[in-house]
Amino acid sequence: MSLKAMWEICTFSGMRNVAGFVKLLFGQFQDTLFYFDDHTESKCIALTIDDGLCYPTQKEHSKVEDVRKLLEKHKAHATFFLIGNRIRGCEDEAKKLIADGHEFGCHGEDDRDYIRDSLEDFQNMLDRCVAGLKVYQPQIRWFRAPKGLFTPTMHTAISKRRWCHVLMDCYCDDWGVDDPEWIADIILRQVRSGSIINLHMPSQEHFSHIYRALELVLQGLDDKGLRCQTLTELSAHAKAVAGPSIQGQNRHVTWAAWTIALPMQCISSLLCIACSCICAVLALIISVVLGPVAFVTAYCLWGSGVVFASWFVLTLSKILSFLPLLLLHVLWMITVFVINSSFRLFGFGLETLQVNNFVEVGVPPFCLFNQNSILEPPATGGTLDSRLPGSDTELGIDYGSCGRQE
Repeated sequence: MSLKAMWEICTFSGMRNVAGFVKLLFGQFQDTLFYFDDHTESKCIALTIDDGLCYPTQKEHSKVEDVRKLLEKHKAHATFFLIGNRIRGCEDEAKKLIADGHEFGCHGEDDRDYIRDSLEDFQNMLDRCVAGLKVYQPQIRWFRAPKGLFTPTMHTAISKRRWCHVLMDCYCDDWGVDDPEWIADIILRQVRSGSIINLHMPSQEHFSHIYRALELVLQGLDDKGLRCQTLTELSAHAKAVAGPSIQGQNRHVTWAAWTIALPMQCISSLLCIACSCICAVLALIISVVLGPVAFVTAYCLWGSGVVFASWFVLTLSKILSFLPLLLLHVLWMITVFVINSSFRLFGFGLETLQVNNFVEVGVPPFCLFNQNSILEPPATGGTLDSRLPGSDTELGIDYGSCGRQE
């Protein structure tokens, strides 16, 4: 399946629905930020750009200044997820980006995944990245795993730093599709108020087509009346969607979604268990009953071919025993796609599983507080004092201005 076909299907099904299933299936993504649940319809989105700033040996091919001027032209702010070893040689450009109101996030030290790194190695890598980024920005609060491969080990390290792992709900593998018009079209079809857009940093040598795509996306956002902000700016007045917490005025919608999602998960698990048992019985029958028959038949017909026949039968029995399980998984994936697409057509998606905590803070609530201890507004209003992760700044959360949702 081509990248275009895959992302057309994901766009039709709803990227926020996909995010909901990722959170349900993989525990380490429970407090990952995919988008902002912007009930205020502020007409703002977060623009993020990965893999900056440029290769150290290819500074002459850099388009950082062109990107900066393009963002300035459209009065857009962006969060740049930088690779540690791609800042050297672009120090002046990095300072200009910060001066223009953009911000930096951590995207690792090298352009590779870190799925095999130990916790100690991964933490040491983050320390080196932070040391390089703090030259330009005192506080780092955002992290994006390279290639989106986020492991429980990474989650542990990020949680200790009280950072927030960020993915997106507007994406299409722009690095692998040399078609700026298509990239811009699919991003603009996915985008909604509160969305997080992800593109990659273009250069003259690598991904040069993305510059044109970025230009088209920014123009399209202007036409839609959507304003590009950094993640920190958008989180100041939008509620972060960061986990399936049951709370707020959408509680009845959330339970409606759960009444569909949970039985589906339970039925799938039961069917898998039942199918595994059936496969084991079939394998036993084939080995015990058909095995000796095949041995005798092979000996009578081929004589010395018994060894080959026995190997053939045992191998075939193993293959046949797993076919029902494989078929079940295929049918399950088709069912998930059909249900998601149906919800999308009727304007109801499993994204409603993600209900925000009603707190207005400068960073997503789940970056500040453990997701297992839901923070609810006091019944009579009031102020909760907390500290911003990684700083001594007092953060006052005024519940009196927003009220309590029931």
